[in-house]
Amino acid sequence: MDVHMTVAEVVWWVGTILQSVLAVESVASWINRGRQVEQFNPTYFLPVVGLVLVPMVGRSMEWEELVWCYWGVGVFYWIVLFPIFFMRVVFVGMLPPKVVPSLFIAMAPPALIANSYMTITGKHDTLTIILNAINFFLFVLVVRIRLAQKSVPFSLAWWAYVFPLAATATAALSFATDLGGWVPYSIFVGLAVLANGMWLSVFVTTGFYLVNFRLFLT
Repeated sequence: MDVHMTVAEVVWWVGTILQSVLAVESVASWINRGRQVEQFNPTYFLPVVGLVLVPMVGRSMEWEELVWCYWGVGVFYWIVLFPIFFMRVVFVGMLPPKVVPSLFIAMAPPALIANSYMTITGKHDTLTIILNAINFFLFVLVVRIRLAQKSVPFSLAWWAYVFPLAATATAALSFATDLGGWVPYSIFVGLAVLANGMWLSVFVTTGFYLVNFRLFLT
């Protein structure tokens, strides 16, 4: 068991350091090179908001102060980046059709932040209720926006459907487990079925394009 924990801690430290470097270099690049608002898309959330994933494992290794630092920085950058994203899609216009699936990434941060917070504190409180409400609202919103798009051609961007739905389902499970009742569990089951169904659909479609040598031509 000690050996397993040692290996896990080494892997966690490697991942934490790499995530830290990615976050710093990403933000530095945005500042040094400059960006136009129309260039912004939800993938910008990934390098920095990914910092909130660190506590999900780090808390079990008793690095409590460190994981709070990572959680706080990740939340800070979500608060900074989300208004830019909202301004981009409202005042500049919809994303190009091929990258419309990346809209789903925008709903992942509040779910990840809520899951990470519950991992650190071990409790479900008002903050997690607020974060889950934001997550669910964004889920409904991006689904509504996606349904309004008549045609979104397949591309590797379709994988952006998968992990945000999984994060949302996981947050719903934590919420349902703590709250109880058939309504929260029904929401979780629906989200879990949707997430798994989407994963299977994207996996099969990707395989079809791959075997027909069309994957990188889309």
